[in-house]
Amino acid sequence: MVASAILRQGEREPEIMRDAVKIARWLAAAAPRLDVELANLLRSSARSLSVAGEHERALADTEESLRICRRGLSTGRFRYRVGLAKSLYMQADILDNLERYPEAAAAAHEAVELSRTGVGEEPRRFGPVLLASLDILARAFSALGESQQDTAEGL
Repeated sequence: MVASAILRQGEREPEIMRDAVKIARWLAAAAPRLDVELANLLRSSARSLSVAGEHERALADTEESLRICRRGLSTGRFRYRVGLAKSLYMQADILDNLERYPEAAAAAHEAVELSRTGVGEEPRRFGPVLLASLDILARAFSALGESQQDTAEGL
């Protein structure tokens, strides 16, 4: 309940989101099992920043979320796998907005592969990420044009 209110308010007031991320970092440092919650909050922050046109800052939050999820994947906890797929999708979307299409295609491709393997187990969690990542992958390929698609298809 409190987290939802913070996220809603943080979308309108970036300073609130920054403070929430600071608090989440502190909590995750004290209780490492909460790092997945930090990754989720960083994705929400990235979404808000991207909508506000602050793509570089959004990208930094997404990259931190990716690091947390990749590190947590070794624990075998399912939430990290879902978080990683969502973070990859978010990274691809931001890179697409920055017109960094080869990087967007690579991130979207990784999100597609991860989501494709997860959709059989958890279609409600992975299905939307799979569809959104395929959309970004198609947009990136379209923007790259045929001349660069051969290189990108080797992903």
